[in-house]
Amino acid sequence: MNIKPKLFISLLFLTCCACEGERPAESSSIDTSADADTDADTDTDTDGDTDTDGDADSDTDGDADSDTDTDADTDTDSDTDTDSDTDVDTDTGCVDADNDNWCEDFDCDDTNPDVNPGQEEILDNGIDDDCDGLTDEEDEEPDPIKTSFIWIANSAQGTVSKVNTRTLVEFGRYWVRPDNKGSPSRTSVNLNGDVVVASRSGGITMFRSDRTKCLDTNGTPGIQTSTGPNNILDWDQEECRVWHAPFPNYTSMRPVAWTSGNLNEETGQWENAKVWTSGNTEISGSMEILLLNGDTGAVEQTIPIPEAPLPLKYGGYGAVVDTRNNLWMVQIEKNLLIKVSFIDFSYKTWNVPERAYGIAFDSNGRVWTCNHHVSRFDPLTETWETALIDDQGNIYKGGCMTDGEDILWQSSGDTLYAIDVNTLAILDTIVLPEGDQWGVAIDFDGYVWSIPRYGERAYRVDPTDHSYETVEGFVEAYTYSDMTGFSLDMVVITSELDRF
Repeated sequence: MNIKPKLFISLLFLTCCACEGERPAESSSIDTSADADTDADTDTDTDGDTDTDGDADSDTDGDADSDTDTDADTDTDSDTDTDSDTDVDTDTGCVDADNDNWCEDFDCDDTNPDVNPGQEEILDNGIDDDCDGLTDEEDEEPDPIKTSFIWIANSAQGTVSKVNTRTLVEFGRYWVRPDNKGSPSRTSVNLNGDVVVASRSGGITMFRSDRTKCLDTNGTPGIQTSTGPNNILDWDQEECRVWHAPFPNYTSMRPVAWTSGNLNEETGQWENAKVWTSGNTEISGSMEILLLNGDTGAVEQTIPIPEAPLPLKYGGYGAVVDTRNNLWMVQIEKNLLIKVSFIDFSYKTWNVPERAYGIAFDSNGRVWTCNHHVSRFDPLTETWETALIDDQGNIYKGGCMTDGEDILWQSSGDTLYAIDVNTLAILDTIVLPEGDQWGVAIDFDGYVWSIPRYGERAYRVDPTDHSYETVEGFVEAYTYSDMTGFSLDMVVITSELDRF
């Protein structure tokens, strides 16, 4: 169904967390040791949901929070050994007959080490080299992300899942903090396919998608990395985790959004990408926006936003980047839309006319906030237009994402709404078999993904005929963001759309 999008855009939506403290240092120290947080905190949020780590919790935003990581270092890997010689793991039942570091459950030919999901497709050899179910296919415009994955946070478990959007197989599951907690939610995927995960109880963690680029750091020959939901490796054994930045002093840390970086035409890799995020304590005026080094997790810039309110004790809630890698961040409730310049880190704010939850960017350079209403902001005229989509159910609804053409997809209750980005009219509705549809993403084949809040499955929906398939086995999933990298893949700087 391959979509040919008009514009390259990036997108993201966010959630919740708990701890208290002071402003973090301008940069994080590097710690290559594995650690484990065993503290027992008492959360003081106001969302009224179940806390997943045994702490008391009382938020009202629909999130499930857990402890903060009290380790103030940034964990990062730095070796260069990329050999892979795994055969059989008797603890997990992973059989790898051809020793290519892919278990037979995921390897479509476990007798041939040159065939596995990490390979490039070779034309005219009659073989499905990359195990995507297709043989000798050649895209008109090859995806810069070699294999399409969606990254879904298991909030109650403290993990993130890596799922192939074509085969619907979960290829890996990873702890996001050394204490196996954190209540992860937002994920953002860069142009190399790597992911950063935000823990609502504090911390940002980056994982490498291409296991051939993971580094040998744990002292065991070969690359040890998760191969699926029943094979979550211990923190000090997982070698596809690149860095972890804890930020123990923030009580709320939600938005994450990659910048595009620069393409190295010789290697085909994107380099020097950054990560936008934000955090705050419960003290009025404490919200800060951070720019992190994408290779190490170190803080490169801190931008205080003292005038930002703290609705429900949260600062930033959702974020997107535009064609110039400027950050656009929204707060929950009727509060602020904030733009931060990627060039000089100046910022500007606007009041949001309707309650906000999700945030998106369209192909005409406009910013959207989503809840019961969709609200469209034009940066040129600095004006809003709104439309009521659904006035049923609880006070908050889920995420939204544009498809690179003329449709904004939004979730609400058991329904996906297709909204015309020009007229704000509802063009189509797709009813799914369960309610609380929350996270929305688009994959590289044009399917719409919907992730129910605190659910056990994800839906891959065909927008043309409304059919769907599911991936099962998540643990109270809670993700609404650019889970696939589709939006960031569409971020290009063009003079025609340079509105910022």
